[in-house]
Parts: sequence; C-alpha cells; structure tokens
Amino acid sequence: MLNIKNSFTEGEGNLFYPNGDYYIGSFQGGKRWGNGTMKYANKNNYTGQWKNDLKEGKGSNKLIHLFNILSRNSDSNIVALGEQSMD
Repeated sequence: MLNIKNSFTEGEGNLFYPNGDYYIGSFQGGKRWGNGTMKYANKNNYTGQWKNDLKEGKGSNKLIHLFNILSRNSDSNIVALGEQSMD
C-alpha cells in the first residue's frame, strides 16, 4: 500500500506513465526503490532491484523484438506476422 510521507510516495504500488509504460513495485522517497517491475509500452520489461529510481543490483530484462514473416500468397498479401522473445 502506498503512503504519502513528507510529500513523497512510500511503500508498494503502481506508477503509470503517459507513454504507456508502467512500474509495479516498491517506492521510497517518491522514487522506484527496492524490488519492482517496469513494463514498457513496446512490450519489453525489467524485473529486479531498483535504487534511487535506477536499475541496480540483480534483475532481468525481457526484450521483445518484432519481426515480419513475409510469407506471401499469390496475391502478394502478407499472411503471417510474429514476434520473438529474447530472455
């Protein structure tokens, strides 16, 4: 549960950004601090430790690379589109 202490967010909670990114985890002094997950609008994410609003310590990134499978039928239409996860 998030608490407001001296005008700063403290505790566990969610932070949503206008660009579609969001953070789920711990806050200290209004900053990402402790364990948390940052999910980016491009489908990449980072889960791990944070300190002073920066990734620090142990963590893992999940990167999604979009690619087109250009399999075309006789009418030259794209018939498949995929994505690849790089852990």
